[in-house]
Amino acid sequence: MLIKVTVQVEDRELEISASDDNRIYIDYFDGEKEYLDIALSESGELTVKLLYNKSWTDYIGIKAAREFCKIKIKLPDNLIAAFSASTTNENIKVSSLSFGGRVDININGGSIFLERVNVGSALSLTAKNGDITGAIVGGWGDFAMHCTIKSGACNLPLSKENGVKKVLKLTLEIGEVYSIVPKYFTDCFEWAKKKTEFELIILEGKSFCRNCKKTYKTTAYAKECPHCKSTDTYLVTGNEMTIKDMVVI
Repeated sequence: MLIKVTVQVEDRELEISASDDNRIYIDYFDGEKEYLDIALSESGELTVKLLYNKSWTDYIGIKAAREFCKIKIKLPDNLIAAFSASTTNENIKVSSLSFGGRVDININGGSIFLERVNVGSALSLTAKNGDITGAIVGGWGDFAMHCTIKSGACNLPLSKENGVKKVLKLTLEIGEVYSIVPKYFTDCFEWAKKKTEFELIILEGKSFCRNCKKTYKTTAYAKECPHCKSTDTYLVTGNEMTIKDMVVI
């Protein structure tokens, strides 16, 4: 059994599924400037990393066609102790696989799709500017789960500890310009909670101006930069909603 499989790439779509013969298959495209480094350590850890051989001028131009930006990996079912994968600006899909231990998936600028994934001890999913959609196999009390989502939707619980009976305290961070009214949210929680202490932290909304390269308070000036009056701005912080801390028994 492999101790762990780790996949670390950028701008690559990942498709992870079970092999039919308990072997490992990796289908990918290597270029002159970008290539995969695949290594197996003596301890039984398989790592797949995207490496670059580029100068700064190579980053100017047209992005590679989608068929060259997909990596398909087939793994032996129920023979991988732990699995970790990360990418940017593309999706990660894991289907019909069982893992003996922990699974960690991190993505920025894409979505996570899980289909009939069986986790041994813990599942950690992080998606920024994308969604988390999952179908998990196994007993609901057999593993811990933590989902972090920013600017997207999630159909799985944001947090679930293995064997948790009661949540004693919940600390939630909400951005100042997130699409809820904090007072109404707090009032609803007070009505629905059962002996759970609740703390709501408001994160200040800040925007960045591309024209003068300065930040400013979003709620005071909206889209217009107070320093140069430009509207070529974007939100940096203030649209988050995350569970910062949870005390359970």
